Amino acid sequence: MLFDTSARPGSPYEPKDAVQGALHVVQRFVTDPALRNCVLVVRTRGAVVALAEDRITAPADAAVWGVVRSAQSEHPGRFVLVDGVAGAEAPKSPGLRWRPASRNSPCGTGRVFAPRLDRHRPEDGSPTVFDADRTVLITGGTGALGGLVARHLVASHGVRRLLLLSRSGPGAAEVAELVADSTGAGAVVDVRACDVGDRAALARVIAEVQESGVHPLGAVVHAAGVLAGRHGRGVDRAGRGRGVASEGRSSPRHLT
Repeated sequence: MLFDTSARPGSPYEPKDAVQGALHVVQRFVTDPALRNCVLVVRTRGAVVALAEDRITAPADAAVWGVVRSAQSEHPGRFVLVDGVAGAEAPKSPGLRWRPASRNSPCGTGRVFAPRLDRHRPEDGSPTVFDADRTVLITGGTGALGGLVARHLVASHGVRRLLLLSRSGPGAAEVAELVADSTGAGAVVDVRACDVGDRAALARVIAEVQESGVHPLGAVVHAAGVLAGRHGRGVDRAGRGRGVASEGRSSPRHLT
């Protein structure tokens, strides 16, 4: 079966609408007994980057990839993602003669690309350098991923000033250990309670840092997220769409 996002009516297409639409399709697919032995191919265009010269041209379709990749983790073997790169034609229909290299495949210039995890290497070969006098802001900084990032930045990249934002802030579990580890390695850590989905609250925090003039922002690492324990069958479509829209509008990238 094929779900082609480019066949949708209307334009422009907002990410929140894309998320709600994709969730509707995913939920119908996984709950219909007649489709339990079928595979759904989701085809997008401009949602991912396969080559260095590529650009994401469809943020709404990129949001669809996030939805479907989550569904893949819950229903292995049931979903295939295909993204058409500018100037390339994706397969007209999924069939036995077309076998993607993986369950997530961008197509372009007559080739199919499969994602692989690789270490980022700057084009000039130089290592990434952080200014020790500037502050690195980590959203979701007290969570599992944010804590790992914070420790890595201090230990491996010499970051000396961290601003960790999360909804729980200083009250988050294991935050005392995270702060102790980071300060023990020579960093100054500021932990604040701030919901990055609240644009005004996030703007106030960023303004305070920038206006202090002592250690302005030097980098932002976005590690915030909301875990919905249910996805394919039970998640609220409207709620997920609002979450995507809110997160995008209040992202630190838009406020700095």
